[in-house]
Amino acid sequence: MPRQRQVALNEATSNAIKDTARQLMAEKGTAGLSLRAIARELEMTAPALYHYFPSLDDLITALIVDAFRGHAAYVRQQRDAAIAAGKGYREQLFVAMQAYRQWALDQPIDFQLVYGNPIPGYAAPAEVTTPAARSLGEVFMETLLAAVQAGEIDPPTFTEPIPPTVLNHYRHHFGLDGPQAQIFHQMNHGWSLMHGMVTLEIYNHAAPVVGDTDAFYEQAIRHQFHLLGIDLP
Repeated sequence: MPRQRQVALNEATSNAIKDTARQLMAEKGTAGLSLRAIARELEMTAPALYHYFPSLDDLITALIVDAFRGHAAYVRQQRDAAIAAGKGYREQLFVAMQAYRQWALDQPIDFQLVYGNPIPGYAAPAEVTTPAARSLGEVFMETLLAAVQAGEIDPPTFTEPIPPTVLNHYRHHFGLDGPQAQIFHQMNHGWSLMHGMVTLEIYNHAAPVVGDTDAFYEQAIRHQFHLLGIDLP
């Protein structure tokens, strides 16, 4: 078999395995996930499946990396569409925050895999999953920095001191200090609010309380922007 065809076949089989894993998680949760169960669904032998993922941990890691990258790619795509439409940085940020939620609503299994309950016995390899996880924050951080540099967001807005222990963490793990650390800190405040609301919605805790989750989320994001001195149209 020509090498190019073999590579395409391997990729298609790998994707089928991951799709089946997501289907099993949707039906039975992470407790129902096993390589043997996936092999049965795909009518493969377990040894054949091990060729693609030597262990369940390897498969889970691949699913987590795919989820983080997919989330980041979707948010970046929507942000870039706002750029192409001539939107300013403030509106780009707003679009990105809306996209963060929309991806979670469209991909609830992936969202719950990376942000939900830990999987018993599984420890994510930080050297593999951390870069994928950070790719999402990079979209927001680069847009915020560009907004400050362009004068759309006034740097004096970011004036509250960062708790020393938190600032030390930013310095050690992200190499951030001064104004960049302040911007990153404010971004984390916004992310905490945004992520918390999305998580409540995904687990069906928000709708019974607020009814219209679309309107509730948008108003909350606009209010958070206002607190940061960012006024939207």
